[in-house]
Amino acid sequence: MHRASLPGNSQPPAQPSASRITFVDRDAAAGLICKFLDAIDAEGGPKSPFMQYAQANAARTLRLWGVERGAPA
Repeated sequence: MHRASLPGNSQPPAQPSASRITFVDRDAAAGLICKFLDAIDAEGGPKSPFMQYAQANAARTLRLWGVERGAPA
């Protein structure tokens, strides 16, 4: 009997290897986000909609992590 083929790649996606999964220290990540926000603030001038979006999401991430900007991360 003929099997119907799926469009595109019919192979199931490969599962990620446990050895390829890495975790980043949250304090280090928060420090980078704070430096990113500091750089955006230092730039001055009007922000593009993309930069406003990135800035809002970065600040939101810090709030979710319980990190206060300006505090050592």
